[in-house]
Amino acid sequence: MQFVIGGAASKDIVEHMVGKRRRGATAIISLSVIALALYDLNDTSPSTSRRYLKSTSFAQQKKRPRPPPLYQWTNHLHPISSIPNPSTETSLFYHIPKSGGTTVQSTYECFSLSLANRVGADDTNELVSFKPWPYNSKARYVNVDTTTRKGIDRARKLNLVSSNLADLIITSDPIYAIDNLYDSKENLRGRVLLMMRHPVDRLVSKFYYLQMA
Repeated sequence: MQFVIGGAASKDIVEHMVGKRRRGATAIISLSVIALALYDLNDTSPSTSRRYLKSTSFAQQKKRPRPPPLYQWTNHLHPISSIPNPSTETSLFYHIPKSGGTTVQSTYECFSLSLANRVGADDTNELVSFKPWPYNSKARYVNVDTTTRKGIDRARKLNLVSSNLADLIITSDPIYAIDNLYDSKENLRGRVLLMMRHPVDRLVSKFYYLQMA
């Protein structure tokens, strides 16, 4: 839609709009120059390789040590380049809801491998690997609940990973579980597995699931 304005008024409006645009462009350029001046591209941290915005307070405290790596829990995992050793490693499965977690759990049950999830969890001070349904299923479970932070804390106190009782730990809170159950020591490091699904497919699956749940 166009409006036609005649006379001197239209000229004043055009000049006002042009001036406003120029002032806006000048302000944006000035801010960009200031931002580039503050942003030191050569100032990187040797431990995190991240760039930092300089400030007056930071300049006065340059002798202070750099902050630790952003994700400390990654030190508790084996590098991808290393070959897995199931006999000495306890893997963790990040269960994303409606993304095949039940299928993974059923597969491990069929092979009679021991799972740590929430089945058979109790409050005793001893870890036990047992068969909840010995006459109907080969499934084996450890008596801990790794789906809640309280259960993860209990599993840590009982040394779940070092006990080697669980072949797979299943949880939907992977960062907390990795940070508390595993360690940077070679024999206490773990690996993370997960299955991903298209978000729309997840939503559709959740819709039909709630109709039956």
